[in-house]
Amino acid sequence: MAIYHFSMGIISRGKGQSVIAAAAYRSGEKLYSDYYGKTNFYVGREVKPDTIILKPPHAPEWCLDRERLWNEVEKSEKQKNAQLAREFTVALPVELSDEEQKNLISDFCQANFVDEGMVADICIHRDDSGNPHAHVMLTMRPFNLDGTWGAKSKKEFLFLENGEPKLTKSGKKASRKVSTTGWDDKEKIKLWRKNWADAANQKLEKNGFDDRISEKSNESLGYGQQPTIHEGYEARQMDQKGLVSDRVEENKAIRKSNAKLNDKELLREKISEAKGAQNIVRLLSPREKSKLNKLSKELKTFIYFGTLQDKKRMIANWRNSTIIKNLGSTMPIDVFSKISDTEKAIKQAEEILQKEAGRILEKHYPYVDQNKISDYQKSELVTQTLNASYVFKKEDVSDILNQAADHEIYHVVSHLVKDKHISNANLLKKLNQNEQNLDYLISKHNIKLDDKNTIDVLPEEPKRKLHLAISNIERYSLALDVIEKHYAEKIHLKFPDYPIQNLTSFEKENVVNAIDYYGDILTKETLEKIEVDVPMRFSTDEKRAAILFLTTGSKEDASKVEQTILKLLKEPGMEYMFLNECLATKGIIEETEALIEKNRIDNLDSDNEYYQNQHYRRYTNSHQFLNTLFSPNKVSMFIAALDRAEQEKNIEMQKLVGKKKRRGRR
Repeated sequence: MAIYHFSMGIISRGKGQSVIAAAAYRSGEKLYSDYYGKTNFYVGREVKPDTIILKPPHAPEWCLDRERLWNEVEKSEKQKNAQLAREFTVALPVELSDEEQKNLISDFCQANFVDEGMVADICIHRDDSGNPHAHVMLTMRPFNLDGTWGAKSKKEFLFLENGEPKLTKSGKKASRKVSTTGWDDKEKIKLWRKNWADAANQKLEKNGFDDRISEKSNESLGYGQQPTIHEGYEARQMDQKGLVSDRVEENKAIRKSNAKLNDKELLREKISEAKGAQNIVRLLSPREKSKLNKLSKELKTFIYFGTLQDKKRMIANWRNSTIIKNLGSTMPIDVFSKISDTEKAIKQAEEILQKEAGRILEKHYPYVDQNKISDYQKSELVTQTLNASYVFKKEDVSDILNQAADHEIYHVVSHLVKDKHISNANLLKKLNQNEQNLDYLISKHNIKLDDKNTIDVLPEEPKRKLHLAISNIERYSLALDVIEKHYAEKIHLKFPDYPIQNLTSFEKENVVNAIDYYGDILTKETLEKIEVDVPMRFSTDEKRAAILFLTTGSKEDASKVEQTILKLLKEPGMEYMFLNECLATKGIIEETEALIEKNRIDNLDSDNEYYQNQHYRRYTNSHQFLNTLFSPNKVSMFIAALDRAEQEKNIEMQKLVGKKKRRGRR
């Protein structure tokens, strides 16, 4: 959802700020300051900023060199309290593509600043995919037509009504400073704020989005909440140390006042997420509603499944960044306490929403066996039902649940590790690589991770590599933990009483792939006959057409392939399952083996992660594969698990029948 954020300030030497340091932080580049005689570089940024510099036609070419530009600015300003640059930050609409976001901010800066004579240094940050934003630094001085710096202001003498010069108390001619550009005018800043909203709205409309933003205040828009003020780094540091900061205290008072209107505001902000929900009645008890309202205020968000996923990712990033920032020193107890409290609040909210989801499914989709779908599938079906305010037909429900099952783990883990290709083996490989990198750095530079001094003295490049390795280890470990839980849940849904602890991670992944691939085909009867009867999902002709397409890659051959197979081949891990089935099918074994060999040769010594993800196992035919996966001793355990699940289901059904009979007698 597009939001309006436009904050503007001044980078000033009088505040102890360095314009080179500011440019280095925003751009992610290593920049040397002639004025201070030091290099500025900030490590730990996972996503390289997208940067561009725009200049007026008469400005010299060196303005396009970031380091020289801001060093020339420092050189031109002689006063110890000089204003060095104007800066502003804007939130970029998440609905737009990266390229559209860059075009939007570039066009806005060109029209509003560069055409007026300023140089604009634009840096777009996308570390958080849900919060893309641009930092823009602007020069304060105009350029003369010959490319030299002009004056920011000029002296204007004051005169009395009779035309005589006005004098100061000391008898000198009175004067005042007048801006030569008008860039400091308050009305100008208001215009820039409005122009940003107009530019963003035009871009949103052009790209077919309904969301709009406004530079107007909450009050003028009819909202009751009062906006908070900018606190700044120094004020927050004071507050964390127990010192009183007027700005922080003012914000606390504002937030307390706003809390009374919080529920209404949150509903208004997120109305698009729950549009028409009045037709599908939400099934929350008064106690649950009250608890959700409190949790909503605590988490500062309208609570539904989507925002809780975002909060989980935010907490993971917060925990990770806190570890990196405090490497080698004592961890801040108050920060970890806040993280822990937030995690508890998320868990409580999830439990309430899952209970409500169960009630909604029971009421509107009684034919859905909730014991056979994951919590994620439940949440997807309920969220789409509430958003659409519509009870879906059976075939639509099946599509929603299947799609959710296909994307569940990839949706969650990809946001944690920003990795397109996800498998247990692939993530484990990357975790091991980063652990080896860390061990190498520790050994080479005599680093002690619990000693801050051994870290502080590191050169910038080894320090950057150290932070990156530790950050990656944290992220990949968390991702692997999520995958393990996902495997356990999926296997439990299919084989409720199977002792999952007896399976290795690799075996769990294979079982889950088999469950996803075969679906309802993977029954007790299938397992009982697996040694002599290979389960087949597709006909020989369907498989032959698909093998031909995979070999040639032509559009004409693709048109002959069953759509179900084309969709399946796009899912990670499923091409491997499909080719294994082909290897067990008489009449197409040779074509399949030739395709596998072609893929192997084409990707020999390849760094292609997709190929590595799909082909890190050795191909074998489905008969051998499933016998390995479900070996005789394992098959008996899977069958026993299915038997117990069936028995428990029958007992539960008998209880329900008994309840109905007792009600009937009354």
